[in-house]
Formats: sequence, C-alpha cells, structure tokens
Amino acid sequence: MAENNLENELSVKSETPSDDQAVAGQQTKPPVFYRCTCPECGENALELFGFGTFYRSDFLGMTDGDQFGCDYMELDGEYDWAIICRSCGHSVLEEKEVTLDNLVEWAATHGKAVTRLEHGFACPVCGSQSLEMTGETTRWVRAVYEISDNSETEAHAEVALSFGHASQGLNSGRYCCGKDHELTNPDGSPVRTPEELVEWLKHHQPPGKD
Repeated sequence: MAENNLENELSVKSETPSDDQAVAGQQTKPPVFYRCTCPECGENALELFGFGTFYRSDFLGMTDGDQFGCDYMELDGEYDWAIICRSCGHSVLEEKEVTLDNLVEWAATHGKAVTRLEHGFACPVCGSQSLEMTGETTRWVRAVYEISDNSETEAHAEVALSFGHASQGLNSGRYCCGKDHELTNPDGSPVRTPEELVEWLKHHQPPGKD
C-alpha cells in the first residue's frame, strides 16, 4: 500500500466542503456520489482504515470531487490505508497504488452513481455552505442522497460523512452549518435523521434547481 502517497494527496487537497461544491458547481451534470458495496460478495460491509489515524469507518463510497464518504467511525489499531470488506475479507485496490484518482476510478466503475442532494447547500441564517453533523464528533457532510438496494425496495436516505475530521461536539446527532446554526424541521425540532435532512434539503433547494 502506498499509504504515504495517499496521505500526501489528502494533505495537499483542500478538505473544505465548499471547495468540493465549487468544483461540482462548474459541472454540467448533477454532482454524484459513487455508492459502493463489496465487489466480491456484494455485502454492504466495506470499511476504511486510515494510516496512522487510529480510526476506522464504514466506507460508503466516493464523491466525484475525490472525497471519502463514510458512516459510523470508531477508534481502532494503527493500519495502512486500506478498504477491506469485513464480511469476506476482500481488499480494494490490493494490487494497485492507493491514490485518490485510483479510488475514484474504482468507485465510478464498481459503485452506483446517485445524485447528491446537498449540492448548493446554503445556511438560511448566515449563508455558510459548510454542512456538518455534530454528535460525539463533528464531521463534514460529504453527500446526502436516496438509494435503494433493488428495484423493489423503497429508497431510503443516507448521509456520507468525512473521514478523520473530528472535534468535540456539544450535542448528539444534529445537523448544522459550519457556524453552528442548527437545521430545524417545520415544527422547530432539530434535524437529526438522514430522512429529515433529505426533506430539509428538498425544501431548501437553491434557485434554478428542481
């Protein structure tokens, strides 16, 4: 694993969501998230291990802006950069150099392209374009989308989060902008679930979007 190369790419590339959105805003096609499952067994069981970070997280896929999209994160031992299926043990990119370009190419080939709903997010209070989820840690929202496992399954909401960006949060499971303005439901309660976040985004689409 060329873990140092990937670590260098991540440090050189800006980690701010607004940069990702600016690139997506220049595209003619809607920005997408490549939702990935294990190519060997088909299970939704991929995990991302970060070099020297002592974190691992459920790996959901990649944005078209070269950003990891993850779910639950926990502390673990030290690993080289790797994406491994906890169900069958398959290792993604085991025979290729681990770079962001290779990961996006792999995700685009093996994943399911779903339209990202958070593109164009702007806080109604301050206009900030940074969307975060604050719980035990604070992590950037990389992609919000709806996905179904097959044509007979009703689409469900899912939120892909950043990997490795963590700071102490004050509350549990709330969505807010980068300046800590909390997103709220029509009844005034905080937006806490992926389903509520999808509905909030659909009702706060920027001008010119359906």
